[in-house]
Amino acid sequence: MYKKTLLWFLIIVIGSAACNKKDYQSSTLTNTNTNTGSLATVFATAAVTPKIVSIDATTGGSFYGTGGVRNVFPPNGFQTATGASVTGMVQVQVADYIKRSDMIFSGIAPISNAQPLISGGEVYLNATQGGQTLYMKPGNRCQINLPQKHTPPSGMQLFYADGAFKKTTGGVNWRLAHVDSAGGSVVYNGDTLSLNTDSLKMCNADQFMSSPDYQTFTVTLNAGGATISDSLVMAFALCDNFNGYWPMVGEYGGGVTNHVISVDHVPDIPVHFVAVAIINGWLYAGILGATPSNGTNYTITLKPTTIADLKTAIDAL
Repeated sequence: MYKKTLLWFLIIVIGSAACNKKDYQSSTLTNTNTNTGSLATVFATAAVTPKIVSIDATTGGSFYGTGGVRNVFPPNGFQTATGASVTGMVQVQVADYIKRSDMIFSGIAPISNAQPLISGGEVYLNATQGGQTLYMKPGNRCQINLPQKHTPPSGMQLFYADGAFKKTTGGVNWRLAHVDSAGGSVVYNGDTLSLNTDSLKMCNADQFMSSPDYQTFTVTLNAGGATISDSLVMAFALCDNFNGYWPMVGEYGGGVTNHVISVDHVPDIPVHFVAVAIINGWLYAGILGATPSNGTNYTITLKPTTIADLKTAIDAL
């Protein structure tokens, strides 16, 4: 069922690996400190905060989520766990994860069974009435409209979050929806992907990469003489040509030894490495463009920055 549908962009690497490196730190990160004390504080501050919207169960309704996603619910579409029809006002909690900074800092990576995904956007949905969890009636679907920066690639499919949400660098595990299920689909509407789903849970428009050629390499961090603690480091590889990234440290990534990160699960395509660290209680970060190559060491210089500037820099990549 996990059919890989997208053909990768053919990457022609011209010149040496050193020529593929481009350091964007000086132009994207300002030399301004944020005193955070911990990586947990950074991620909690920068994470998406869900919003709650009330709609009439009888008439249905539409509204925008936290990041520009438009959610549409049909009339008379809700039921209780016992199958009883729902009337009156319903509270729908939503959160959108369209930007990569929102995915990263909310801990929701596009990963399925330890394999990277190409993402069209992720959404959290939950409906309640009087504290009671609600569901969509059989035959009814809500429509989640995900705006895209560019024309989305063909072959995007509906994924659901598998199991409990894990607030780690890897986040949830995404599971491809059953093809034989009438419960959901992805429809292309110009520059928008519409997810039609009967499940009020975390969902995603994704597809698997096709035969990625993973490289083994290292990333060295320096901070101009400041001492870097290996336990206070996080790093990611953000794909340049589509919406996707891979945590290079932690649950799905490698280890950090003497501020050197060992990486073996990023393919040889154009990416930007983003490294984040807490040094003496202050936020530092660095960004480096590269096409990973086996056996190469890449050096990222960390500098003081703010959470807001870091998010802006990530979303500009």
